[in-house]
Amino acid sequence: MGGVPDIEKLLEYVRATHTPMPPPHQVILSPKLQTADCDLRERLVRLNPRSQYLEWDYRHEIEHLNAYPRTEKKMFKHYFKALRQLNDENDRKLFKKYFTIVANITYDSYIDYELAQRYDNVRKQMEDCIKKLPSTDIPCDETRALAIRGRKPKWLKDDIVETMLYVFHKLKHRLRRLTPKLRIHIKPQGDITAIAEGMVELLDEGYPWEWIKEQAREYLRDVVGKQVRWSELMEAYVDALIRSRFNFVIKVTFEPKIATDEVREVWDVWRLGDPIDELEFHECMRTYGILVPGCNTLRRTLVPARKGTPKRGRGGARIAISADCSGSMLDYRKWLYARDAVLMLLGFAMRYHYEVCLSIFTNYNVWSHEWTSNHYNLARSFVRRYNPKRMPFHSYTSPIQSLVWLSGIAKRDMTIYLISDMELIELDKPRGLGEAFSNLATFNPRLVLFLISHSRRTVDKIAKMARSAGLSDVKGYWINPLEAKRLIDEVIKEISV
Repeated sequence: MGGVPDIEKLLEYVRATHTPMPPPHQVILSPKLQTADCDLRERLVRLNPRSQYLEWDYRHEIEHLNAYPRTEKKMFKHYFKALRQLNDENDRKLFKKYFTIVANITYDSYIDYELAQRYDNVRKQMEDCIKKLPSTDIPCDETRALAIRGRKPKWLKDDIVETMLYVFHKLKHRLRRLTPKLRIHIKPQGDITAIAEGMVELLDEGYPWEWIKEQAREYLRDVVGKQVRWSELMEAYVDALIRSRFNFVIKVTFEPKIATDEVREVWDVWRLGDPIDELEFHECMRTYGILVPGCNTLRRTLVPARKGTPKRGRGGARIAISADCSGSMLDYRKWLYARDAVLMLLGFAMRYHYEVCLSIFTNYNVWSHEWTSNHYNLARSFVRRYNPKRMPFHSYTSPIQSLVWLSGIAKRDMTIYLISDMELIELDKPRGLGEAFSNLATFNPRLVLFLISHSRRTVDKIAKMARSAGLSDVKGYWINPLEAKRLIDEVIKEISV
């Protein structure tokens, strides 16, 4: 390179021609740097301006930010899934100890195979580098040697975890000797927010909660070397859970064809007056170092790939939610789907600026919150309190006290969402429940039942009871307990009409 201007020109060329477009990031040039690297959390790339492979270095680090692994959330999930497939205790210990090395080799293999196919200059630089190596027995070097000839290793699978396990088993007896020689581009940093997001996604994928908790702790302690209070991680988990459900609702409230297939996430400008929780504060500081509201303040937004508008755009509606927290909700993970359904309804209410009130019940009103427009704080309070495992052993299912509480704060034309497995004592003695419905009838509410029951007739019975009490607008959704996850589908169906 001919000097600093030429280097800046090259970096700008890389940014302009890289596909997909690089995410916002900063570049630091350091002549003493031995290996180019990047910081996933800070979105920071460090390069040696004297490197003869500068274009390759820069594009490689961009791909760490773009996809491999993009965030520590993905890195943690790869760690979790790979570790779960290792049955030998010695292998598990070795994998934890050398995870950073194994992950770097794995990600580098994917990145450099793809770069060699896309960019001629990178392929030439890669070829020059390979000629200088004594051997290509390390998987990432083997990939480069094949990639410059247009070939792909058979072990470089679509499943990153499968590839990571291949790398580990091939090198596990040599990892100690190889460690000082290998280039490390990314390191686990113990980003609590990213790990919490990974925990939510793993739970959604059906992995056991106890295993997720254990591996999150071990990852922070043994891989990152970071001491984190469990309460701190759980706070981050609650926030990640709420964000996940709220963001999902924003997607599905677009016109359905757009929502499922043709929505993309883009950067948008955050302006004064926008919700403060939408401001991507850390992203702004990493990218610009200073906040100028309306100029360099960022937020993420979803836009349709073609013309389309949200199906609802009116404000002023009121939503009341009553959620069953009795012990029977533990069966078939019903309570987890009920919890997510409540969070999705809260996210839906926030999306359209609806007022909300919320109660949790067994045979009494366990916890309740009156009308509010602070949906996020309400969601946090709900998640902390909603857990059937904490309910008294002698409690049973009856929404009467919850409905009595609601009648004391009810507002006209509200929509009531009642979520329960409806294993009710009142089915045989309906008088008390009928009176509770009757007290609400004067407010002309709409009642929507989400009932996880063994019998579809339960929905018909409750709906008939409500209509007999004077509620004219009643709608019921029945979910078989064996398919309790379908509760989420029914909620989406309801809020999309």
